[in-house]
Amino acid sequence: MASTKISKSNHNVLFSSLKSKGFARIRFVFAASNILSGKKQTFFVEFYFLNPAISPKRPVLFSEVQGSSGLLPSYCSVRCGTLGRGGKELIKYCSNSQVIFDKKTGNLQIDCFSLTDEVIIGSVTTSEGSMDWNLQYEKQIAKPPLFRSKKYSWNSDGIKTVVGGVLHFNGEEFQAVPNVSFGYSDFSFGQEQINPSFHISASNLVSSINGKQLAGSSFAVQKIAENKYVIFVKLEGKTFCIRSGKFLCKKAVTCYCTETTDEENTRQLHWAANIHLGKSVVDIDIYCHESSMYFREFDQADGKSLLSELCGGTGVGEVRYYRKDSRTKALEIIEEARVQDALCEFGSNKKL
Repeated sequence: MASTKISKSNHNVLFSSLKSKGFARIRFVFAASNILSGKKQTFFVEFYFLNPAISPKRPVLFSEVQGSSGLLPSYCSVRCGTLGRGGKELIKYCSNSQVIFDKKTGNLQIDCFSLTDEVIIGSVTTSEGSMDWNLQYEKQIAKPPLFRSKKYSWNSDGIKTVVGGVLHFNGEEFQAVPNVSFGYSDFSFGQEQINPSFHISASNLVSSINGKQLAGSSFAVQKIAENKYVIFVKLEGKTFCIRSGKFLCKKAVTCYCTETTDEENTRQLHWAANIHLGKSVVDIDIYCHESSMYFREFDQADGKSLLSELCGGTGVGEVRYYRKDSRTKALEIIEEARVQDALCEFGSNKKL
């Protein structure tokens, strides 16, 4: 379960100096199936805070500060929706006065939305559609990678998160089943979101060697600064956690995202991450069709730019783990896994 320590961390960030100059983002991504058709869909629920203390009584949106000297956006928001082909995002804006954080229990409440260490409850209705959810969750990574700096911090305590419960999206009912929800959650905060952005993660892995579901496996790759990444890979008992940019790791990590086409000449993005660590080598390749992605926009705290991010939740690809022979330098394949339902993001700032 999410620990008390993490909850106190959330509280300290939300009520620190960042509340007047910075952002905080808590998000959950998971799969659920339509109870009538059985069709699987990827959903997300997020809490996004931007300079919330500047205007505590009412939300000030990004559009209101354009052309105004000295004004900054200030709000708390709940963002939810679907990822994949035909994906859609719904957003409800709230003021800081509507936020209640219980430091003792770690419970967060924004208007009619609730987030505890075990439950997410809420609903959003806009002109674009409606979504409501009543979900239980459990985070299953014992020692997640943590990165902290003055400008940007990333807490990936939910790289493997199981989610269960019921949600409704535009009048249709969906069921999230824990062992096939393939959930992900994280908590990031700082002065501004990383630009350009890069993220891939997944926990739906099947061994290409024996065909079995790798229930204890997951991975995440997160950009944390210019040419710096945090990579976490867990493959059935073998765990790799590395941060590029450290003295011993400058040449150990390579990450990139490029546009390419598949065998049918359909445009897609390709995320790649490569790790060389001692005698171990890990390769990650994730692909997602552009038609299954859409742009989401996140206001930056400076009020002068926004992060425009191409997002998808149906990435596919492979994770390969090799062991290098110290004498011949030949690579022996130890595990190779097919990946489905990968969360994949890539974007950059737009100056306005």
